[in-house]
Amino acid sequence: MLIKLLLTFAVALFLTYPAAILTTIIEGQSSAAIYSYHLPISLFSYLLVSLPLIPLLCNIEMKRLPVSLVLIILIYSGLVFWNLGRADILGDDYDLAYQAYNLHDGIQAARKAYILSFNTHPPLFMTIKHYWFQLLFPAGLESVPSWGYRGMEGIMGIATILAVYALTKNYWVSAVLAVNNYMVFLGRVYLREMYLTFFLTLSIYFFQKRNYLITGFLVACGLLIKTSAIAILPAYLLILLYRKEFKNIFKILSVIFIIYIPVLLYNLFAFITTGYMDAAFSKIFGLAHPFLTGSSPPLDNLFLIKNYLVDIYSWPVFIIFIVSAILSFRTIYFYVLLSTLLYFIFAGPIREYYLLFLTIPFVILSAKLPKIIIILLILFSLWYSISGNSAARKLYEPSRGWPQLVSQIKNTYQPGDCLEKSGGVNDLALRAYFQTDDAVKKALIGSDYPHYFKMCDEIQNPVKKFILYY
Repeated sequence: MLIKLLLTFAVALFLTYPAAILTTIIEGQSSAAIYSYHLPISLFSYLLVSLPLIPLLCNIEMKRLPVSLVLIILIYSGLVFWNLGRADILGDDYDLAYQAYNLHDGIQAARKAYILSFNTHPPLFMTIKHYWFQLLFPAGLESVPSWGYRGMEGIMGIATILAVYALTKNYWVSAVLAVNNYMVFLGRVYLREMYLTFFLTLSIYFFQKRNYLITGFLVACGLLIKTSAIAILPAYLLILLYRKEFKNIFKILSVIFIIYIPVLLYNLFAFITTGYMDAAFSKIFGLAHPFLTGSSPPLDNLFLIKNYLVDIYSWPVFIIFIVSAILSFRTIYFYVLLSTLLYFIFAGPIREYYLLFLTIPFVILSAKLPKIIIILLILFSLWYSISGNSAARKLYEPSRGWPQLVSQIKNTYQPGDCLEKSGGVNDLALRAYFQTDDAVKKALIGSDYPHYFKMCDEIQNPVKKFILYY
C-alpha cells in the first residue's frame, strides 16, 4: 500500500509539469496573462493531464500506517513545521516563488518558451511549487505568508522518510532520518534538494525490485528537479554492467531521454536564439551564465564537503556515518553514496544545501550499528536539530526584522512619500515585503505598474523619505 501511495504521489508531482505547460499555452504569453488569476486554468490543466492517475488511485488499498511510523512522522513534523514562519523571506525565496507563482522565466524570456524549462535549473520544482501556491494562496504572491513559501518542503521531507521506510522496513532507520539536522534544515527552507532526494530515494526501491522503467522515470523526475540527479546514475549503470543486463541499461536511459527531451529542446533553442543555456548546460559547454556557481579543484571540493557535513550533521554524527559506510562497503547504498560523492568532488560546485541526498545512504548504512549507538545517535541528532546550532541553518533561516520594518513603515507611510534603499539592502527582499521596485513588472508592464510603496526615484519632491539601512 505504502509504495503504491508514494509512486502515485511521485506521478502526481510529475504531472504538474505538463499541466503547467498547458496552463501557459491556454493563458497566453502576455503580461496580463502572466499576472492574472491562475487557479481555474491551472486546475483545469492539471485535471486534464492527470487522467492517467485514476487507475493508480483506484488500486490503492488504504491501510493504517504503523503507530511507530506515525510517531516518527509527528516528531519530524514538529521539528519542521514549528515556527516555520519565523525566518524572513530570503532573496532566493522570493525570486523562485515569483517565477513559480506566475509561471514565467525571468525578464526577457517571460513565457516565450512556455516554461519547457527555466534559465537556471530544470522546471519540475517550479511547477510543483506553482500548484502549491495556487491551491493554498490563489489571491496573488503578495498573499503568501512566510511559512507558505516553505511548507511544501516539509511535506516532501515526510514523503522521503516514508520512502526510506518502504526501502528498509526499519523504524530505527526512519527515526534516525527524521531527527537528522540536514533533513530538518532542508524541510524548513525553500530549496529544491528535498524534492530531488525524494525522487532518488524512491528510485532505489524500484531499482532493487528490478523495475527499471519506473527507476528510469524517477531518475528522470530527479533530473527535472536538478541536473545533479545524474550523480546516482553511474551506480545503477555499473551494477547493471556487472550483471550484464544491457537491455535494462537501455530501458533506464531511454525513459530518462524521452522525459528529458523538453529540457534539451529548451536549451537548444535558447542557444540558437539568445546564445545562452541554463546553468548546467552553460557549465558543460563553457558558456557564461549569471547564476552559475564557480567550481573548485577536486581536493578543495572534498574539504568543502567535509566542512559542510560536519557543520550540518555535527562531528559525532559525521564520524558515525563514515564508520558505518566503511563497514558496509559491499551494498548498493555504499555504491550510491560513493557515486554521489564522486560527482560532487569532481563536478562541483559545492554549497551547504547541495548534499542532502548523501544523508539517505548514510542513514540506511547506519542500521547495522549496535542498537545502543543508534539510540544515542537519535537522541543526539534530535538535540542538535532542536538547537539549530549549525552555521548553515543560521545562514538560511535568518530573522532580520523585515516584518517589523514593514509594520512600522505602514503605520506612517502616506501617498507622496517614498522608500530609498542604502547599500546592502537585498533588492528581492524589498520586493517581497513592499511589492515595489519590481524590475520584472517594469519590463513587462511598464513603470506605471500598480504598487502602493514608491521608490524615491519614482517621485519628484517627495513629502517624506524612508531610508532603509541594512
